[in-house]
Amino acid sequence: MGFLIFFLICYLVLGICDLYLAGMFSFLKRKKKEVNLILDIGSGSVAGAFVEFNPESDPRVLYIKREPIKFIKELKGDRFKKEMLRSLDFVLSNLNKEGLVYLENTNKIKKVHCSLASPWFVSQTKIVRIKKEKAFHIDSQFLADLLENEEEEFENSNLSKYGGKKKEQSEVIERKMIDIKLNGYRVESPLNKKIKEAEFSLFMSMSQTGILDSIENVILKHFLDKYVDFHSFTLASFSAVRDMYERVSDFVLLDITGEVTDVSVIKAGSILNTMSFPVGRNSLIRAMAKKLKTSPEEATSVLKLFLNDALGVRKSKSVKAVVDKSAEDWKTEFVKAVISLSDGRLLPTTIFFTADEDISSLYSE
Repeated sequence: MGFLIFFLICYLVLGICDLYLAGMFSFLKRKKKEVNLILDIGSGSVAGAFVEFNPESDPRVLYIKREPIKFIKELKGDRFKKEMLRSLDFVLSNLNKEGLVYLENTNKIKKVHCSLASPWFVSQTKIVRIKKEKAFHIDSQFLADLLENEEEEFENSNLSKYGGKKKEQSEVIERKMIDIKLNGYRVESPLNKKIKEAEFSLFMSMSQTGILDSIENVILKHFLDKYVDFHSFTLASFSAVRDMYERVSDFVLLDITGEVTDVSVIKAGSILNTMSFPVGRNSLIRAMAKKLKTSPEEATSVLKLFLNDALGVRKSKSVKAVVDKSAEDWKTEFVKAVISLSDGRLLPTTIFFTADEDISSLYSE
């Protein structure tokens, strides 16, 4: 997914509104130029980049390295995690050996921002509505209590998915207010305003503590004493699209990765709901390898030739049958997802999606 993903994540670092309980909303500002290490951990590949942030200009990617996660014929959790960490280690080693020469001063690496795609996190959007007969004020303590209560409820409801029955086995990595309405009007800050109605759109995500610790250990192996800040790719991509296309407030957002497809429905500039289904690029590769009775690597090469119209007529026919069947399987799951997410409401007609470059044309069609 290359540079696109990194610019999406750069938007995350620069532009997600975060609630500072000191009493105001603020963008993450930088008073002087600095370099951050940005990581993208998906289900098909791992990437890392040194990105320079300058208060007087747009972010600048100084060096980037992406490494596929080794294809696993039969997907199993422990082995999948091991291969992801191996790819992460390779990327960080490359950044350390090859990428540092592009930095003026290695001490300028201030932070590490790590974006997690499915299946490394689980998320939820919650709409909290408050209505009272008498006008009331919202203060910092009220918001702190609100966030704490919603985080606890979110964590408890997802323990069965991430960490069994023990809270110490899971960790909330994001709790963001992505939209605020007071008396029916969207505002940037809810503090010190007299109102009767309030609506808060909260986005929360969590991951297994074991996964986060393992990722952090690999990072610290190559970049000592660096603070690691975890994010979800869903929030990063949503924030980027919302900021780049301000006039589009309703849309469907897709992230088609190696093993998983994430689907989010955005209405009125807020994430309405998100869900995933376990069909992605590697599902097609597995089907191709099985049909051709060959290795995943050979199946990948054949698929690339097919998509570039470089196969013979006879072989193209058999490959097309596999591609068409896999496309139908993906579309079936996609339709189920959007029907579930729509909850009987009309779906947006605009779709944004990210996918590996070699297969993006297939999914676009």
